[in-house]
Amino acid sequence: MNFFKLNKNDLFVISQLAHKDKSRENSSNFLGQIWQILDPFINTFVLVMVFGVMFKNKRFVNYPVYVATGIMFYNLFSTGTKNCLNALSGNKNFLIKAQLDKTIYVKEKVFVALINFGYSFLIYLGVMIAYRVPFRITMLLVIPDVLLLISLVYGFGKILSIVNALFADITYFHEIFLLFIFYGSALFFDPSRVAPVLQFLLSLNPIYLSIAIARISIIDGIVPPYTLWIKLLLYSATFYWIGNIVFKKGSENIVAKL
Repeated sequence: MNFFKLNKNDLFVISQLAHKDKSRENSSNFLGQIWQILDPFINTFVLVMVFGVMFKNKRFVNYPVYVATGIMFYNLFSTGTKNCLNALSGNKNFLIKAQLDKTIYVKEKVFVALINFGYSFLIYLGVMIAYRVPFRITMLLVIPDVLLLISLVYGFGKILSIVNALFADITYFHEIFLLFIFYGSALFFDPSRVAPVLQFLLSLNPIYLSIAIARISIIDGIVPPYTLWIKLLLYSATFYWIGNIVFKKGSENIVAKL
């Protein structure tokens, strides 16, 4: 997958674009950057305070860790795809002046989301220690889990970057879409306690699949069922493939359409 095949020149361009985005979004405000990293844990605190008693059961001994895991992976998807909306439309001047591979602009947006996820994960490890969740070898399975999710985000992000360059109003629909994903990823409730129909619908949500794999690997300390891996792999490969096709066709003469 070419997202992970970056040469030194690509990495330099991505780092420069990332620095530009950070400066523009946060006005070089250090607190603003820290806020993005702490956002999953602020949301976790709110959800635990609101739903901690309502959904309390024997399985949720580590409910804060359960919620934090879900929020962190959801944020990786939501931040990555939201960033990709403006990957092309927000870099019109670069597209005109610099003869770069257009995929660089999408890669940079996903890269920023991944970096924020990495910093958040360091804080997450502290949360695990606070709630005495043991560190097990199965935690390493989070690595392929994140790689599959990133591949999905990259493919989906390519589609969004093209669609947003043609129809700017897609931003509003994306917000509604993220709302469905938020409540359809079992971030703060036990999916086994909902109706079978809803459980089936959850199983169709690739973000829920990624979250479930992470929770089983980290909290339960066991290898997630192969069915979860296969479903997530199929989703990631499909979106990656469709994203490449849409981006290749849609990015032709994209400057004239912006």
